[in-house]
Parts: sequence; structure tokens; C-alpha cells
Amino acid sequence: MSDLFTWLMEAAVPVVKRVIVALGFGFISYESVDTAFNGLSAAVTGTWAQVPSGPFQILSLAGFGTAIGIILGAMGARLAMRAMGSLGRIIQ
Repeated sequence: MSDLFTWLMEAAVPVVKRVIVALGFGFISYESVDTAFNGLSAAVTGTWAQVPSGPFQILSLAGFGTAIGIILGAMGARLAMRAMGSLGRIIQ
């Protein structure tokens, strides 16, 4: 019975190490991308808030705010997919 336990431990330890390393890299990658994306989003929002009221109303009627939201959402999705791709390469 102890031989089985020893074999299981020898088989499981490398897998557990790889999972822990992959999760660590994934967390660091996610946090760095999240910080950069939040900074970009705050910069765009701050700039959008400084537009004078006349052009702001015209641009809002044209859907410019929605377009900015769509673009930022697409950038966030692309960054997330890129981070997941690099995480997959680390695990393999």
C-alpha cells in the first residue's frame, strides 16, 4: 500500500507545481493588464468629462459615448483572450 502512495505522490507533485506556477503567472498577468486597462479607461473617461457642453451633447446624440464603451470593451476582451492564450502555453 505504501508503494501505491509513493507512486501517487511522485506523480502528483509535478502536476501540482505546474498548476501553482501557472496560476501565479496568470494572476500576475491579469493584475498587470487590469491595472493598465483601468488607467486607460480612467484617462478616456476623464477626457470625455472635460468636453464642453455643446459638443458633448452633439457627440452624445451621435452615440460617441457608446462607441467608446464598445471600443474599450473590445480592447478588454482582446487582452483577456491574449492572457488566456499565454496561460495555456505555460500549463502545457
